[in-house]
Amino acid sequence: MKGNLNMSTTFAEWFCLQADRANFQIRPDRDHHFMFGNVKWREDIRRELQRALLLSNPVRIVWWGDYGIGKTQRLRYMEHLINTEFADKNPSFYPVVVTTRDLQDKSGFEQLHYELISRLKFDEMRKATVSYAKKLWTGESGPIPFEQLTTSEDVHNAFRVLGGDNERFAETAWRFLAGQDVKTEMQVANVHKNCLDSSVEFADVLKLFATIIEMEWGKQLFYMVDQVEALSKITNKNAEARWVETLRAVLDIPNLSIVLAIGASRVDGIPAIVYAAEIVRRFTVDKYIQMAAYETADAEAFVEDLLTHLVDPSKREALEAKEDWASQVPGYDPKYYPFTEKAFRKFCRYFGEQPKIGKPAEIIPKLDFLAAEAFMQEKRLINEDFLVQHGINA
Repeated sequence: MKGNLNMSTTFAEWFCLQADRANFQIRPDRDHHFMFGNVKWREDIRRELQRALLLSNPVRIVWWGDYGIGKTQRLRYMEHLINTEFADKNPSFYPVVVTTRDLQDKSGFEQLHYELISRLKFDEMRKATVSYAKKLWTGESGPIPFEQLTTSEDVHNAFRVLGGDNERFAETAWRFLAGQDVKTEMQVANVHKNCLDSSVEFADVLKLFATIIEMEWGKQLFYMVDQVEALSKITNKNAEARWVETLRAVLDIPNLSIVLAIGASRVDGIPAIVYAAEIVRRFTVDKYIQMAAYETADAEAFVEDLLTHLVDPSKREALEAKEDWASQVPGYDPKYYPFTEKAFRKFCRYFGEQPKIGKPAEIIPKLDFLAAEAFMQEKRLINEDFLVQHGINA
């Protein structure tokens, strides 16, 4: 490091970052309240939620795009909206984020089903099911009997046990409903086989939980399923056909919202299961929404939004006054800090003109790299010459 830079000065302090920031990185689990970039993207999500509640319809969306384009961030932002802006609405949604994982060529739906159910949490669903069952037993109006909601006798029997008085038996019934093997405890769960094994049963379980959540909490069960590209690993034709059949049955549940996020650079990269005709018909063609590579205007909106939220304006203003950038740097604009305006335009154009790198997963690491280089050279502002020195010649 050159010059007189105080070695105790951190990168975050040098660039006036907010107190909780060490760099320019964003993480969906921490930064779910942001969806940086185009205002229309955020408004589209809000309108989807508003429209579904207005019409009492489930949300059905498939977001697909290249890896690193921001699909997980978009899912988390939708979850954030539900938990904030839509939290007090009646009815509202009960969001559950799930990641598709560990699938092989012959994997069955039970692997995803386990994730879908376990994310609901036993304690909460046990309490809700007990309350629902008591209303049935006392003859209150409203709740629909388990047997009227299911085709499978084993499923509605297991729900009766889940809503019964015996806690240990309820835990066994829960494991059965989550698709696990209860071979040694079938009698405890009041079922005739050791595990769920048909599309009808998987759908029945989800339908009943969706109904209980709707009746007890006034919310619609809302699954947001990430990394659905994992379904491409299922190459066995029989397994693929069972997935399609099950997903079709699940999509026919009228009070269950589903959003899928798929990593795919082209439409033919969408898993065949998700693009089967009967599945497309249930989502509808216009709800397969591509998250395309950023053009220059998209990159500018993204980076500007990022800087607005990550840079502390009071710290930046103090630095501006100290350095007298308003008079010393022609065309300096605070909203582009730590770039000069021309450097900001050049940086964003570099990504906007190259579709393969026009995405947050490429933009943010490059921003961190340039800022780190500037820090080590004791530069407070990144100008065009600095970008050229580091290979950005757009």
